[in-house]
Amino acid sequence: MKRLLVVLAAALMAATTLSAQVLEKAAQRMELATVETEIGGYETASLEVFQLRDKGTYWLSVGHLGIGGDLVQLQFDPVYELFIPLGDTLEEAVEKMKELKAFYRKPRRATMEVQGSLAALYPGESFEPVTITSRRLLGTKILSFSVKRDDFVRATYITKADFGSLLFSLKAYKTLHPKEKQRTMKRLASLLVALICVSGLFAQTPEEIVERMSAEMAKGDVEGFSMDFNLKLPIVGTVRSHSLVRGDKFKLEISGQDKSSIAWADATTRWTYDPKTNEITIENMTASSSDNANTEAFDNIADGYKLTLKKETADAWYIVCKKLPSNKDKDDSKKMELTVSKKTYLPICLRSKTMLFNFSIENYALGVSEESVTFNPAAYPNATIVDKR
Repeated sequence: MKRLLVVLAAALMAATTLSAQVLEKAAQRMELATVETEIGGYETASLEVFQLRDKGTYWLSVGHLGIGGDLVQLQFDPVYELFIPLGDTLEEAVEKMKELKAFYRKPRRATMEVQGSLAALYPGESFEPVTITSRRLLGTKILSFSVKRDDFVRATYITKADFGSLLFSLKAYKTLHPKEKQRTMKRLASLLVALICVSGLFAQTPEEIVERMSAEMAKGDVEGFSMDFNLKLPIVGTVRSHSLVRGDKFKLEISGQDKSSIAWADATTRWTYDPKTNEITIENMTASSSDNANTEAFDNIADGYKLTLKKETADAWYIVCKKLPSNKDKDDSKKMELTVSKKTYLPICLRSKTMLFNFSIENYALGVSEESVTFNPAAYPNATIVDKR
């Protein structure tokens, strides 16, 4: 505790005694993209990608770090930021950001290590290991960026939606700055980026459309989402499902041939209602029993497929996705057809046909209430309970 108080005091002293030299160095930062982040209504960081005018290098700032334990952090430091080097060119910066964003797909508690600089306003000359950890908070995909000290951890937490928005803004900047023009042109470009995000009036590549779609879909980690999934199998026929998901909870309605069921689940328990037998089966929730709406079909589109804009209407983009040779995921379809709404940037439909089955994901929408995914026994007063816990 004494050591922690010493660190707090040192940081507060640094905030009031910043040298003119450091402030002068901070002026060398040329902002390219920025996002204010929050989790659960609480601001956690100010994400920024910038270029150093004097050195020409590109950096990611994940903002001011808290101090505390592995999960609980006290926000107190308004000066020191954690800087991650992204490369010497804008192309390298975009690729490094894509690499970091891909880590959101890793299993919970997966870690990777990068080099970073914890310094005041401007990246320092010395580097230290930064641990990036994949986490989940109330169903939201989060990456924590942390540096360890002897008795405590300094960390910050970034959601997938916020990181995706930052990457989208950086790509838009890259499109508008093919030759790295001067700062005056950068200011004009920032205005153009804002117009692109608001109105969508400017032409976009399929890659930019999918990147923006991924950022919008990531909001479902916080707001919840709903979707329809149709699977057509030989002999079995078509199985249809409608899913509502919010955090660790979901409701899943399945129908196919003469069978149908409704399932609810939270992090520990699953309830399944069979209309034919009027039975409700209660089981412990396990990974194998999770039928949570699976949006993984969308995850690899940006990196694992060659994207071609097939056609464009006033309301939507129609994109053909062909699997790249570098994509070694055996579960990924060789070819998919994606339709994206121009109004919301959310997927209207994703279809795939194979020799064994056809599937489609449709009607993806954001916004699901807690009540809609919570099992209510009062709605089934006459059902027979089969408790297998």
